[in-house]
Amino acid sequence: MLSVPILPSTLAAMEFSFPEAELSLALERYAERTGLELFYETDLIEGKRSSPVEGIFSPEQGLLELLRGTGLTVRATPSGGMTIVRKEEMRAVPGVRQVEADRRLLANLQHEIMREVCADPDLRPGSYAARVAVWVAPPGSIERVRLLRSTGNPRRDGRLLDAVRRSGADMRVSAAPSGPLLIAIEPRPPMLTGDCHHVPVQQAGHR
Repeated sequence: MLSVPILPSTLAAMEFSFPEAELSLALERYAERTGLELFYETDLIEGKRSSPVEGIFSPEQGLLELLRGTGLTVRATPSGGMTIVRKEEMRAVPGVRQVEADRRLLANLQHEIMREVCADPDLRPGSYAARVAVWVAPPGSIERVRLLRSTGNPRRDGRLLDAVRRSGADMRVSAAPSGPLLIAIEPRPPMLTGDCHHVPVQQAGHR
């Protein structure tokens, strides 16, 4: 079953105890502590150090404390991602219309991905879990994809990423989303969720 991860701001507060460290290492520790996926360009954090974080914070507040003094901040996307950007880039923070457009795009993308994975007997949901980050560029092409959580089978990982890339072929968007879209596949049988209803399984060699 495809699902959308919840927004970081809706997660419960937790205790943080992080000393000052290289920013790359601090972000790894943060991701392990919160279970959240972070998106950033490597050169954005190179040579920077984090601020110490001590106390109880929401995941987003904790990350902002960690980034204090770096010139960086956080942008949350409607699909549950947390993207690290330069503070000056926040002048382009998406408004309500952009957020609604991102959500519509995510819903359309989920529909197209489900059609692809349900048609492939190796990808049909129920026996595995996976998470994929998808970057979309106008007019609707999938710019790149990244596997965040493996299905547990390298061959199936490759087929899943191929299916995600194909799913963007018929999409049309007027503007790029505010960040990567996160797609999650949970190990719940389609017969219980109705995810693959009316989607025939294609035979090998017909793809």
